[in-house]
Amino acid sequence: MKRILGLTLTLGLLLASPASALWELDQRAGEAGQLKGQRREIYSLALSRNGELLASGSLDGTTRVWDTRTWQLLYDLPGHSHSVGAVAISPDGKTLASGGLDAQIQLWDLSSGQQLSTLTQPSKGVLSLAFSPDGKTLATGDLDSQIRLYDSGTWQLLKTLSGHAGAVSSLAYSPDGLTLASVGFNELGIRLWRVADGQRAQTLIDHSEEVYAVCFSPDGKYLASAGADKLIRLWDARTLLPVSRMAGHLAPIWSLAFSPDSQMLASGSLGDRTLRLWSVPQGANVQTLVKTSDKAFSLVFSPDGQALYSGHNDASVRVWHQDVESPIVTQPQSLQVAIAQQSWREAGSGDRVIAAGERGELLLSLENTGPTHLNQVTATVRIKTPGVRLTAPAQDFFIARFEAGSRKHLPLPLNLSPQVSADALELEIRLSVGQPEGQSLLPLRVPLTNGAP
Repeated sequence: MKRILGLTLTLGLLLASPASALWELDQRAGEAGQLKGQRREIYSLALSRNGELLASGSLDGTTRVWDTRTWQLLYDLPGHSHSVGAVAISPDGKTLASGGLDAQIQLWDLSSGQQLSTLTQPSKGVLSLAFSPDGKTLATGDLDSQIRLYDSGTWQLLKTLSGHAGAVSSLAYSPDGLTLASVGFNELGIRLWRVADGQRAQTLIDHSEEVYAVCFSPDGKYLASAGADKLIRLWDARTLLPVSRMAGHLAPIWSLAFSPDSQMLASGSLGDRTLRLWSVPQGANVQTLVKTSDKAFSLVFSPDGQALYSGHNDASVRVWHQDVESPIVTQPQSLQVAIAQQSWREAGSGDRVIAAGERGELLLSLENTGPTHLNQVTATVRIKTPGVRLTAPAQDFFIARFEAGSRKHLPLPLNLSPQVSADALELEIRLSVGQPEGQSLLPLRVPLTNGAP
């Protein structure tokens, strides 16, 4: 068995996931791509109910909306004069709400990107937003410790819920719309409100420090909470009794998200910079998705449960898939690409090499389809993104050969000869490694798809 351990080239295409991340992740999930463009931390994410629109709110004051089928940026909405603390998409997918530390709520038409209205809050700013399941009410969690409920038809203020001691950091409606859960800074409890009359129904206390995040499971059976004590509590939403505690994070937990089938809970910590997946209701730590240098402020699952989106302090939105080889195309740029590792049998087929950009927008797999000798390599790259072009060919490539049973790497010269059509619908790259005598071909095919699989 021979292995290619390090192959680097430069293309005019932004390709995905740091090569190191390929080995930090379990086989259950992998980082499929990143979306960039905002200049500061991504503090909040929202996904439309059909999963086709992803909104991100940044501390740079902008809100961006992406089409998750093509990963094209649809709208860059600059309406706030201060940081965007929260975003929410109405259940019908027609309206986007963004709340800022400028004490304004901007309302946007998602079919056109046009601004519908601006609500000026009497508070100091907005930290959390939630539409009711029927879409008739928008709840805001504010810096002045108040929760405000607005009629989404008229945008008139319906009720103000008082009782928190600090800023309201997280809001969640129960799936039946009868209960609103909230947590705030400087408090140990989860407050449950009756939506019908705005009265507080219950306060759940089991945390030893302040609580930052709360969410209901989609099936309505559970309520999850997490915060500064580094623990996640799972509650029975009917009896309001604790079900399980989830321990594993080494620092405060800022974000939570249930999978659509309610069988899994994702959590993100700022201090230990990990994303974790937990089984529900058992509370077992199924997987640590990533240990990264970037903190995750927000999490949301896709409706089919196959993707997890995370918003980070490096101004990126990361897309995680259960299949580590799932490709996503985002923005054409010039960026270095690294083929992380390849192994195959001398005359085998069907093995794969994983290719990834250093900062992450696409994940590739190259299929070995013929007999293998490390003398010559031919690769064909099919790109389904019109208009993508190669930059000037990179120089000084190398390919390292790894002999079975040995740690010795043998670098060999590598020649790159790119060919690209005017429309850039197909790109062919030939990789050749030189000993002139006895050369044979290794055909490698790289199928790429435009958008999530």
